[in-house]
Amino acid sequence: MSLELGERGKGQFFTPYPVSSLMARMTAGDVKEQLKQQDHIALNEPACGAGGMVIAYAEAMLDQDVNYQHYLHATLQDIDSTAVHMAYVQLSLLHVPAIVIHGNSLAMTEWAHWVTPAHVLGGWDKRLYFPRAVRAMREVLSMPATEDLVSSPQEVSVPPAPTPIAESATQYVVNQRREQLALF
Repeated sequence: MSLELGERGKGQFFTPYPVSSLMARMTAGDVKEQLKQQDHIALNEPACGAGGMVIAYAEAMLDQDVNYQHYLHATLQDIDSTAVHMAYVQLSLLHVPAIVIHGNSLAMTEWAHWVTPAHVLGGWDKRLYFPRAVRAMREVLSMPATEDLVSSPQEVSVPPAPTPIAESATQYVVNQRREQLALF
């Protein structure tokens, strides 16, 4: 807002980061307990602005010693192309797995979308869509959830993706405590 990028005509107001941080910490709950029930945390931000809410949630996960690069996937959408581009750049630099959509959440229209490098490198297409395909096949075949569609359970579950690290140690630095990929 201090850069005067918000447009009142569009109802666009950028949430101050301390407010985003407070909201993320309030809604995150016990992330480690949630990850015992599911393989990742999925966020949907229908009016993302510059992505501050998702960044604050990723920070809240780090505060609980959970690597958001492995266990968080965000889908963000905004009607303003400038905001969408700001969100994409920030999430890409922070290595947050995400899909950033330029579109109207209320009208359910999409004009363009981008996936962050973390989404591609983490194999998130498989992680997001394979479990859904298994559930859909069970419904079509009228199989109870207790029956396996494949011979071994290891083939059904997709393990968390490893942290992508560049070959050259001079390109990236890894935070040893949290195994985070960092640019600075």
